[in-house]
Amino acid sequence: MQLIVEAALNQQLNNATGIREPVQFILRIGYLKTYAGPVSLRRLPGRFVRI
Repeated sequence: MQLIVEAALNQQLNNATGIREPVQFILRIGYLKTYAGPVSLRRLPGRFVRI
């Protein structure tokens, strides 16, 4: 997940997708056979996601 913090990027996303509301984040989903180790500490999803 990547938060959108720059207004110019948010405007480009809105123009490209036709979405009228502000885009808050981009969720990238994919699969690799091997992953590099994390470069920073990761928070557990329960720390910032509410269902």
